[in-house]
Amino acid sequence: MGFCALILVSVGMFKGYELSEGNRKAAAATPQGQLVSIVSDARSRYKAANGNEVLQRSIHKDRDEAFCALVPSVATADRWTGRIKSVREPGVLADPNYVALSIEIAGDIVIETHGFVLDKDIAASTNIRKGTELYNIVTKLTPGTRVKFSGKFVPKGGPRSTCLPERSVTMDGSMTEPEFVFSFEQVTPL
Repeated sequence: MGFCALILVSVGMFKGYELSEGNRKAAAATPQGQLVSIVSDARSRYKAANGNEVLQRSIHKDRDEAFCALVPSVATADRWTGRIKSVREPGVLADPNYVALSIEIAGDIVIETHGFVLDKDIAASTNIRKGTELYNIVTKLTPGTRVKFSGKFVPKGGPRSTCLPERSVTMDGSMTEPEFVFSFEQVTPL
């Protein structure tokens, strides 16, 4: 419980996303700020564990527990902000009727469609279908463009994250550069 309280107030600077002292409390009070704070705090602790796998797994577990406590307020993201990381075709075996979208919400914290097509159900439910208004908006955006977006995190089972759909293949990737699977409903350039 102490871990959750600590992370909710530790929002600060995140690789190119600097918050003034006056905005830190406001950011920590938002679901987006809380998610960024959890990830950033856990990332710092993970890196400080310096290769001690037992300690790193414990930190990963603590982070996932903090995600579980946060899930009721982040299952749906409403008017979150970030920068376009990429707009691309979903992959080699991809259906050309879709595009994949990645948005960085803070330094190395990414919200994205599933993109990869081995799990066609998840890919189809998150990638953006050609011919939709969202497709027309997203395909005109370039990396670095600031956007406001809304949508839903995609439910996930499995060992990497019990409450938020983080898709990294390794624990190191999950802890240092997490990629959360998301179904975008609206994206607006700022």
